[in-house]
Amino acid sequence: MFAQPFRILGVDPAATNQQVEEAFRVAQQIRGASTDALTKARDALLDPSQRLLYELRYPLDCPASEIEVFYAALSTDAPTEQLLRFTNLLWPLTRANFIAHLASHRPADGATLLYALLESHAALDATEIYEKLKAARAAAGIPVPSFALVNQCLNELLHTHSSAAFAGYANIEDAAGPVLECTKQALAHGERHLVEGLGIMLAQYRQAIDPTHAFHQIENACIALQLQPDDGSLIEELSNAVTIWTSGCRPLLMWDTHQGRRELGAEAPIEQLRTLITNLSGSQHYDVAVKVMALTRDIFSAVPTTIDQLAEDARLIESLTVQQQIMHLQDAIDEFESEPGPLIAALQKDGFGYTSTEPAKMLWQAFLQAAKATNRTMSADLPWRLMRDFTLRLSNQPEAGAAVVGLITGLIQYGEKASAAPSILKALRDNLSFMKSFMDTEPTVETGHESQPLPGTRSFITRFFVRRSLPSNPKSIRGKSQMALAGLAFFTLAAVTASAYFGFDRLRPLWSTISLGALVRPPSPTLGTETTPPVGTGQQLALDGVRYCHFQQERLRLIKGQVQGPEEARAYNLLIVDYNSRCSDFFYRDEDLKLVMAEVSENKNLLEADAKRIVSAWPSRSHEVSPKN
Repeated sequence: MFAQPFRILGVDPAATNQQVEEAFRVAQQIRGASTDALTKARDALLDPSQRLLYELRYPLDCPASEIEVFYAALSTDAPTEQLLRFTNLLWPLTRANFIAHLASHRPADGATLLYALLESHAALDATEIYEKLKAARAAAGIPVPSFALVNQCLNELLHTHSSAAFAGYANIEDAAGPVLECTKQALAHGERHLVEGLGIMLAQYRQAIDPTHAFHQIENACIALQLQPDDGSLIEELSNAVTIWTSGCRPLLMWDTHQGRRELGAEAPIEQLRTLITNLSGSQHYDVAVKVMALTRDIFSAVPTTIDQLAEDARLIESLTVQQQIMHLQDAIDEFESEPGPLIAALQKDGFGYTSTEPAKMLWQAFLQAAKATNRTMSADLPWRLMRDFTLRLSNQPEAGAAVVGLITGLIQYGEKASAAPSILKALRDNLSFMKSFMDTEPTVETGHESQPLPGTRSFITRFFVRRSLPSNPKSIRGKSQMALAGLAFFTLAAVTASAYFGFDRLRPLWSTISLGALVRPPSPTLGTETTPPVGTGQQLALDGVRYCHFQQERLRLIKGQVQGPEEARAYNLLIVDYNSRCSDFFYRDEDLKLVMAEVSENKNLLEADAKRIVSAWPSRSHEVSPKN
């Protein structure tokens, strides 16, 4: 405001060109400013196009008698709040110019001043300003510009004021917080002129911050982390780059979301980050992928096109992380089941817990990681059930009673501290009580029926549920508790198998396919109608649902004999997962079951053809010609 041409020459907007020239000569004699500054001021006022810009930057709507009061207030170093109260007494254009000057010199109070600047511009009435300008131009004998031009210049004035305010910060990064608060306030208020002004201010801010540098830092960190996912320092490097980019761009993200823009500009690192997350998951670095997702959540959550996809990715990756820990636990259990002697000795010596010694310590750590990973998820009970199931089988080993007591005791002690499900703790306490009561004999535990494992798979993956008919009507088909656990276990682990086989990009549609049952070929038209039951337990199925479950069981039995190699074993496991998720536990009617069992016997050839068609659709059989039955 003090560099105003009118202020430098000591004239006002009503001054004629002759008065401007005379003021120039007087100012040269007084030497109140440099010759260069005086010349520029004179030339600006004699040029109609330049003069308009300076007329609008002058307190045009302020009475001449109060101009000196205005400049006196502008010269003080009074507290910002006091000066803002003073501006409430000013006219709109005068107030806007006063606040812009104040904001450019007091960046620490930026949030308050930036919002006040927006408010003052929102209060401007172009018609009133135009009338003030016409009166001044008439007195000066200068042609009046069009109303459209004046209105355009008022919009440009906010650009100028915003630039001046941002220039007041030592570093533009320091403006990020105040701009964000100003953005929140303006959007929360919602007044149209205020929001329009915010758009102009943020356009200037976008130019000032130039986010491309931080974008390139993120891009380079993504490339490095993809090559070295185990390097913890690269996670920190990416985190710092994301923090810098996000803190600067958060007001713009908020604005773009409010405006309903579906995409950010090319400087947004969305694709780079999503690609990194996908590749980390594809290489089974799930823990690193989850960390990257956590530190980039602010960016994703502000972009309408990615927030839903991010939620899906998060659920999938977090579930894969859980499954990876479950798989580690299952691997440990499998290892000890094949050679339980050293584990039994370690459990008898030091028990099961933080003080365990090897090899019991390895099992404890695998359990602990799985329990923590599944905490607060739908699979929270799974590590406990796997361990309880293992203790039952371990109790069949000779002289294992004391080891089993130590194992169960450790599980109970940790479960009490970790708030395990009451049902799990009760079952463990019952098991412990039983073992202590019969330490002199080795109890035998019924484990249900189990088919032989396929090459490259675990034994529990190929189990079917045991069915038994109850005398009541409708009847219940239920697997024994251990078989139900097997179904839950391979439902969890099949996803990990699929992720390794199909890759992360192809896992999401496959996951969806499993849940819809579409991996299973629809029945032949010559068979009776089959309806695929929804995923769930305890359902009462009609005839077509009962038919599906028994026909599909027969198909899977026939498919098992055709499986060749680990890849086909994985595909077969997915079919088992889908089948058990729908048909492990349901109610049926006597007459429906009798009819369906007769149909199974009568249609073995057709069901065998179905099984061959399913197998022929597997990628490993793509070179073969499908049967034409």
